[in-house]
Amino acid sequence: MIYFVWVIKLLIIFAAIAWASYVPGEITLDWQDYIIKFSLRTYVGFTVTLLILLLTLYDAYKDLYNRIRTKLERKTYLKLVKFHEKLIQGFIDLELHNVKLVDQERKFLSSKYPDNLLALYYQYRVAVTRDEKDKLEDLIAKLQLNPILKPLALKIQIRAAVAMGNDTLAFKLTEEALKTSPSAWFYKSAVFLCISTKKYQEGLEYLREGGSLYSLDTAYENYLFSMIWYQYAKHLGPENENYMAYLQKAHEHNLSNPQPSLSLASFYVDKNQSDRAKKVLIETWKNNAHSFSIANMYAELGATQVEQAQQARELVKVTPEAPIAQLVLVLKYIQAKLWGEAQRELDDFSQKYHESHQPEIDYLTALLVHDEQGENEKAYEILNKLLQQRLRRKWSCKFCGHQAESWQPFCESCNKFDHLEYAEVSQNPLLLPFIP
Repeated sequence: MIYFVWVIKLLIIFAAIAWASYVPGEITLDWQDYIIKFSLRTYVGFTVTLLILLLTLYDAYKDLYNRIRTKLERKTYLKLVKFHEKLIQGFIDLELHNVKLVDQERKFLSSKYPDNLLALYYQYRVAVTRDEKDKLEDLIAKLQLNPILKPLALKIQIRAAVAMGNDTLAFKLTEEALKTSPSAWFYKSAVFLCISTKKYQEGLEYLREGGSLYSLDTAYENYLFSMIWYQYAKHLGPENENYMAYLQKAHEHNLSNPQPSLSLASFYVDKNQSDRAKKVLIETWKNNAHSFSIANMYAELGATQVEQAQQARELVKVTPEAPIAQLVLVLKYIQAKLWGEAQRELDDFSQKYHESHQPEIDYLTALLVHDEQGENEKAYEILNKLLQQRLRRKWSCKFCGHQAESWQPFCESCNKFDHLEYAEVSQNPLLLPFIP
């Protein structure tokens, strides 16, 4: 279509020249004669001709420019599409642990796009996933040159400083990061580093500021508050007048963390305030019905072994569905030498939890056999079997920690795919309950 327009314009130009050059009765091609015969018709004709000629040349230039630009844009677009495909494929291979392909893609991206933002970020993710410290050190200089990726460089340096045990340097880098590119991660880092360097007041300030700016998860924020107050109280010691107040704050902020509550209850027990200790333990127990430490400490508020068994019975009444409470009850009955009650509770416990708590059942059975019947050989046989089970290597889920006897594609606990790995024994055999 555009060639047709050009032809029409050329015809108009020739017509304008002919019209301007025409003199009635005479047609001449003599240039000097033509100038002498200059007239208004000639002026108008040349003006129209020159205008149309300039417009034609402009259209030709514009068309050529658009063609070149379209070709370059198409080439650039295809190059960009190829880069994105390579990048996405690289992340997929990294997720699927295709080591050889990841190496190829990282080499391609680093050679073809050495300063590209996404390429540098991919190299960072590969280095972090593989824990390649030498690669991370090389990347830091490149990341710091880019204002968008500079926080990643600071994050690498902070983690490296923490790994080397240099918390002072890590805290200094965190302060620098909070000034230049504040984020929730750097505020959390500042809080933990304040705890490790015993700067508890600063940690509280960072936590309050970070929580107001980035709306941290409430449960997580309460956990951090609890941790700071607890560590602050430990740092001050029981002799300090603020020790109990700080433990109380730690207990109130996070009832799901048993450590502050146990310390506060111990403090009340030392001050002969058993009722307050019992209240603290009950509040915590409702959120930690799986904690043996809380259940055992609550039972030990009794003065004698029989009273301890009664305390354990009270805890079972508070949470009858908690297996740990019933387990502590059986243990206290055995220690109080109430064999009949112990056997009855153990039978009930075995009937309810024989699938999930078989090792505990075996251990309590061994205690009964040893203490009540005096059959040492049978008790040691049960304990030896239990020890062998604990020492056996199992398949462990990297996601939730569940252990399985054999490899399976999906974890039985969290249903994650391809997360099982062959784990060494994590239990220390010295921690196994011991019968003298």
